[in-house]
Amino acid sequence: MMKSTTLENLNTFIELIPDLACFKNVEGIYTHYNNSFLAYKKLNRADVIGKTAFDIYSHKDATEYAKIDKKVLASSNPLNTLHNFKREDGFFDYFKVKQEVIYDDKKNQLGIFYIAKNITLQKQYEFINEDTQSILEYIAKNYNITNMLEKVVNTAESRINNSKCSILILNETKKNLLLGSAPSLPPYYNKVIHGIAIGEKVASCGKATFKKERVVVENINKHENWQPYLPITTKANLHACWSEPIFSSNGVILGSFAIYNHKPKKPSEFELRLISSYAHCASIAIEKEQNHKKLLSRTQRIERKNIFLASLATKDHLTGLYNRSKLDTVLEKQIKHSKRYNKTFGIILLDIDYFKIVNDKYGHPTGDTVLCEFSDLLIACSRETDIVGRWGGEEFLIIVDNIDKENIMKLAEKLRLAIDKHEFSFVKHKTASFGVTLYSNDYKMNELVSRADKALYEAKNSGRNLVKYL
Repeated sequence: MMKSTTLENLNTFIELIPDLACFKNVEGIYTHYNNSFLAYKKLNRADVIGKTAFDIYSHKDATEYAKIDKKVLASSNPLNTLHNFKREDGFFDYFKVKQEVIYDDKKNQLGIFYIAKNITLQKQYEFINEDTQSILEYIAKNYNITNMLEKVVNTAESRINNSKCSILILNETKKNLLLGSAPSLPPYYNKVIHGIAIGEKVASCGKATFKKERVVVENINKHENWQPYLPITTKANLHACWSEPIFSSNGVILGSFAIYNHKPKKPSEFELRLISSYAHCASIAIEKEQNHKKLLSRTQRIERKNIFLASLATKDHLTGLYNRSKLDTVLEKQIKHSKRYNKTFGIILLDIDYFKIVNDKYGHPTGDTVLCEFSDLLIACSRETDIVGRWGGEEFLIIVDNIDKENIMKLAEKLRLAIDKHEFSFVKHKTASFGVTLYSNDYKMNELVSRADKALYEAKNSGRNLVKYL
């Protein structure tokens, strides 16, 4: 029980306390506030002295404080509580608050004395330890590298407000970064970033991996490393990027962990501690995957490698569609199947109109983005049984099984209209020209493609943004 016959010396006493301190009388009116409290709340003494909590704080907070005051005044024992205040950066400051009644010599209650000790740093380390323990427990129980890295990313995004995170892993040549995990970033962004070369002038992650040091870009829009990528960063609403290199237990560079923000922003000390912790967790996941691979038998390693190489051999690295080599194989099989069972199939050869202008005017990153969006559009509008591939450059080929002339023309026209109506990134409007043909038993593969190519040529010569059949 704190006793005082007078409150005259409280102003002097309260300023000797390094923590936040204040006093309110039994009517709930603040009569004393030390400078530490005023500085933290960014208030002047006139803003609080003679005022109640309802004059200073929100009605919700003031009501809660009044309930606590009532509890304190009804008890003869001090009350310890934990309070938090949200900062401008979205994080919280945490305070351990001791509230105790002051009495006069006649044991009359004069009011409540508050001391609030800032324990934010302690709480932040508790959060880091909590996140680290959760991630490491997950890694210990899993072997799928994609799931392990996604756990790191999801934990980081749940802890850091308005953030999107990614993990990029250095490839075997140590020259390029491959996508490890970035589930919240748009697919078109990830497609462009996947395979990005490392270098001192390459974005944030490219530089962080190359220099083996943290790279903080507070404003992507103004930083020289990001200028070639502004079309996709602007579209994805990414305006700050902080990248932390990921090292193995013996100091070998493995990749980078990045935190993106929706607005230009400088990281707080807490955010820098977080990014360092998450990068360390990512390194444990990556090393576990690497060690697991080493434990596989030689036969298993060769088999896994062959499967991976087969995938690379059949897919276009930018769009993810089938590449020219795979399309040739599918066409040969389709021709044999059609001859044997006397079934009709067709092909649609299409070309983006005036695509060279996109690269010349906006740069190749924007061109790549358009190609990726174009590919996604073709997949979305085609049938599940159709084979869609990149024939080369800005040309695409669609193999359509079991169809007649009327319906393949309808499909091509559907695709043409979808492209014509679509709003592409930055370039906004693009069109495509189509050449369509059906297979006949006397065609060889090159003859079939040649017919579609001639139809495409006719569409372009007739004004573009057209579908022609031959």
